[in-house]
Amino acid sequence: TTLGRRDFYRQVCHALGLTSKATAASVFYAITTNVAELGRENVHSVLLIDEAHLLHQDVLDHLHILGHFEWDSAPLLTLVLVGLPELEDRLALRRNRSIYSRLSRRLRIGAISPEDTADYLRARLARVGCDRELFAADAVGLLHEAAGGTLRDLDRLADAAMRNTAYAGAKLVERNAVAAAVRQDTVEVA
Repeated sequence: TTLGRRDFYRQVCHALGLTSKATAASVFYAITTNVAELGRENVHSVLLIDEAHLLHQDVLDHLHILGHFEWDSAPLLTLVLVGLPELEDRLALRRNRSIYSRLSRRLRIGAISPEDTADYLRARLARVGCDRELFAADAVGLLHEAAGGTLRDLDRLADAAMRNTAYAGAKLVERNAVAAAVRQDTVEVA
């Protein structure tokens, strides 16, 4: 389940190092007071909410107030909402027009191309010290197709394919290891 408005604000208080209060109004007051104090010190606050598509509607209904918080006509708080495409669908609802209108920038990351998939895998592997081709070209193609160009699914399936390859004692992730990962993923989801 997702957090209601009061528990959401309590979590924000905790993240700011503030003592959380009993009521939603007192917790909200503690947050806005803290943001205003930081603003007076020329510190611009940013509230980044990951998995925002899971926010309870009560939180979305109230979040626009934080986004509207200003001091001398300058916003004191930047809201960054990160989530799956369902977030965009929810924000587009008439009920959420107020928060949607306060989002000054909107970025949607679409599906990546097959070439981007290969580059993404190489970059991820390079970050952990792998400087050789680890995936066969046809394995990358199947990964891209199975993941539908989404990074989260690509990460999960590539990880499973690498485990399958390691269990087999092989050094190159082949198409069959990816196919097994896709089958395993399908079974786990069902």
